[in-house]
Amino acid sequence: MKNIIVFLFLLCSCTLMGQSSTLEVLTSEINWKGKAAFNAYSLAGTLQLKKSEFVLKGESLSTATITMDMKTIASDNKQLIKHLKSKDFFEVKRFPEATFSLSEAVTLVAGEQLVEGMLTVKSISLPISIPLVITKKGENWVMSGTVMVDRTKYGIKFNSPTYFEKLKEQAIADEFELAFALELTAGGQLLK
Repeated sequence: MKNIIVFLFLLCSCTLMGQSSTLEVLTSEINWKGKAAFNAYSLAGTLQLKKSEFVLKGESLSTATITMDMKTIASDNKQLIKHLKSKDFFEVKRFPEATFSLSEAVTLVAGEQLVEGMLTVKSISLPISIPLVITKKGENWVMSGTVMVDRTKYGIKFNSPTYFEKLKEQAIADEFELAFALELTAGGQLLK
C-alpha cells in the first residue's frame, strides 16, 4: 500500500510539472533608435507587435516567439520611414516581418537574465543575447530589455562606415537600438 501511495504521488508531481499554459501579451511597446556614425545625430521611432507565442511549463518559459510587423515602422520623419521601408534598409514589401525566437528556456522569476534566441530580419536568422529584466505587475509579468542589433549582419549596408569608408557625415552607425516591454498574462490563470 505504501508503494502505491508513493507511486501516485510521483505520478501526480510529474504530471503537474509537465503541464503547460499559454501566456498572452496584454500590452507591448517596441522602440528603435538609429544614429549617425560620427556625430550625435539620432532618430527614433516605434514598431508594432504582429503576433506572439509564449508557453509556460512549470516555472520556465519554454517557448517565446515574437513577430514584429515591419510595415508599422513609425517616426516623426515621414521621409525617413519611407527610406527605412525601402530596399536600402528593411525592404518591408518583400520582408514584412522580423522575428525573435527563444532558444533556451527562461525561468519566470523577477530579476535580470540573459536570454538566448534567434533574431530573423530579411530572412536572415542569427543568434542574439538579450539582457532581460523581469518584473511582477499584479498577477502579470513584465519583460523589458534593450539590445543593440548590427544591421549589416542582416544585409543592410546602406551608408555603413564598415563598407563605405569615405562617407564621413553621411555614415549611419551599423548598430541600432531595439528596446521593448511586454506585459504577459495567463488569461485568467493564476501566475505565481
